[in-house]
Amino acid sequence: MLLAAVALAAAPEEFRTSAGPLQLTPIQHASLMIKAAGRSVCRPAQGRYDGLPQADYILITDIHSDHMDPAIVDKLRKPATAILAPKAVAASVKGCTVISNGETRTLGDFKVEAIPCTI
Repeated sequence: MLLAAVALAAAPEEFRTSAGPLQLTPIQHASLMIKAAGRSVCRPAQGRYDGLPQADYILITDIHSDHMDPAIVDKLRKPATAILAPKAVAASVKGCTVISNGETRTLGDFKVEAIPCTI
């Protein structure tokens, strides 16, 4: 029964937007893949990524293992993958562009704004 629940959690959902379809694939905990505008954006942490494409853009939000796993980042990255991450992550994941709370970056058609967690 647990296996069926995990399989269902990874089912992609598709939404129609004015810019075209957007597909969200929940992976596990804080992990998801977004496909839109012919690109894939991943927020990797925990979970299985089998069958998912390598990411054009990777967003890392924290150094802790439930929000960042260098082995998964390496599996998902390709030579041209852009990675945005906080300064603390840059020592563990090579090739990151550091983004701090309050900053905004543009990755292709995507605008990314770093905001602090308020929980």
